[in-house]
Amino acid sequence: MGNAAINACDLVNGQHIGYIPDPSECRYDPTHDPSVLCATSGGTNTTANCVTSTQAQAMNKLWFGQTRDGTAPPPSVDNSWSLQIGRGNHLWYGLARGSSFAGLGGSTAAGVPAPFTIATDLVALELQNPTLATPSFINATGNGANGWMNLSYAQLANAYDQGLILQPSFAFINTDDPNLRPFRRSGGKMIMYHGLADVLIMPQGSVNYYERVIRELDGLREVQKFYRFFLIPGMTHGIGNGTTNPNANPPLPGIAGGDGVADGTSQLYDVLTAWVEQGIAPSRIDISTVATPAFPVVKSRPICAYPKKGTYVGGDINVASSYVCAR
Repeated sequence: MGNAAINACDLVNGQHIGYIPDPSECRYDPTHDPSVLCATSGGTNTTANCVTSTQAQAMNKLWFGQTRDGTAPPPSVDNSWSLQIGRGNHLWYGLARGSSFAGLGGSTAAGVPAPFTIATDLVALELQNPTLATPSFINATGNGANGWMNLSYAQLANAYDQGLILQPSFAFINTDDPNLRPFRRSGGKMIMYHGLADVLIMPQGSVNYYERVIRELDGLREVQKFYRFFLIPGMTHGIGNGTTNPNANPPLPGIAGGDGVADGTSQLYDVLTAWVEQGIAPSRIDISTVATPAFPVVKSRPICAYPKKGTYVGGDINVASSYVCAR
């Protein structure tokens, strides 16, 4: 269903680019897509890869994220990019549409569900019950016993609440305090970036945090004097393609080394260095693909300082000069 979401939301000037440039605008709903639904669910897909209505709704829940009661609204109403989070039924975000879910679990050789163990370990710590974790969790008070498999939505919501209560005991590991006044007073400069196809950490969380900093520190204009944020379409948790489409080949930050591999941190570090040492505040960073035998055509696009986005204005959709940064 990830590729179906990409196919529905990757159009630029009527052409498919293979990855979703702005997941916040994607409201793809597999429950209404006959091309993925099995015939028994009213669809037209007769392959082994068809999904039932129940499976399609489960995917919507995964994209929406954690809720107190396990429900998820239609993406036409809320596609999980709302800033209103944690105060009502919606507790946290799901991965963006088009992102790969491979990093969040799978199954063992025996077919037993194998979750992303950081998540199950966290729930065990939040509820102070080691048996909720997988057997790899070893603790002085007891070991993991896959108790996570029997958790209810209410119990998971309670784990969320307890995690917030326990933040002082966990040395405030959430690191989400929006009060950056001490950093600003020190004269520091900061660039934050997040891949829009991050397979482990939801980019909406970074958007949420940056918006909180804006509210805390006197508005966007003041914040951008020392702290700027860039969202990178198609990028995974690191420098690479994070989409379900192996042929996406999205432009990524980086400078190609002698081995032809992009070192994304180098380009971003250079931009930060120019800001600190020369006062050149970054508002737009042009990024590109690296030519390889599999992908010989170099593509480029801009990433823009949030809340601006790369907006197509004309020309080749795979050339950065065809875009401007606009809200």
